[in-house]
Amino acid sequence: MCRWILLALVFAAAVPAAAEIVRVPGATGADVPALQSRVDVLGVDWRRREVILRVTPAGRAGLEAAGWTLLPDPKRGAQFDRWRSMDHAARLAGDPDTIPGFGCYRTVAKTHADLAGLAAAHPDRAQ
Repeated sequence: MCRWILLALVFAAAVPAAAEIVRVPGATGADVPALQSRVDVLGVDWRRREVILRVTPAGRAGLEAAGWTLLPDPKRGAQFDRWRSMDHAARLAGDPDTIPGFGCYRTVAKTHADLAGLAAAHPDRAQ
């Protein structure tokens, strides 16, 4: 019984905390390095002067404690969730040598392997 409890605790610790997509109003590209050192920066909305972040509850609390204002962004959050589900489905069903959701594009590793094969097959034309 203790073994199962320990296994459940280890599994629970391995599951990442729920993250959300938020906006930082008034932030600019100059603020990105300070934010990147703490959370995932997804981009900068130059028109609205906002930085878009993906934060865990702990990351959100840390930024708010440091004086940053964070606003929820449910629209981008829903887009991010759709992308993640598409990415996961593509990984389960797709070719591991292609980019999930973009089956016509090879991964960097596959591209390098194909180029090395091309150079080996035609040393007089490629290296």
